[in-house]
Amino acid sequence: MSVDATDVSCFGEEDGGAMLNIASGESPYHIEWSNGEVEETISNLPAGEYSVELTDAHTCNTTIEFEIDEHFCPSQYDGNGDGCINIHDILNFLLEYGTCTPEYMIVYDGNGDGCSNSEDLLNMLSVYGQCE
Repeated sequence: MSVDATDVSCFGEEDGGAMLNIASGESPYHIEWSNGEVEETISNLPAGEYSVELTDAHTCNTTIEFEIDEHFCPSQYDGNGDGCINIHDILNFLLEYGTCTPEYMIVYDGNGDGCSNSEDLLNMLSVYGQCE
């Protein structure tokens, strides 16, 4: 038995999912996910820790624990709605959620246009590395 988990697309979304792959045992199977679902596939999940328990016809059971992660998408956080992600928007995000995700770092204005966009943020990774 294994679980194929799909991470949440962007921070705060609830579009993660998981699919149970049953490779042995004898049907009928009883499936129970930690969120109460009983199907082989679950969806619309927020980031978090989950588990699934599978019991076969002979009452042999197996449990797998797994995690669905979330990622900060730079284009997602335009705090004041002006279409421009600036240092103030990013700092407000970090103050609100209290973390710096390893996937992205903060840059104020990589190309001198007065706006930090997702390209600026992603380019900073190649120059300064990842945040800790």
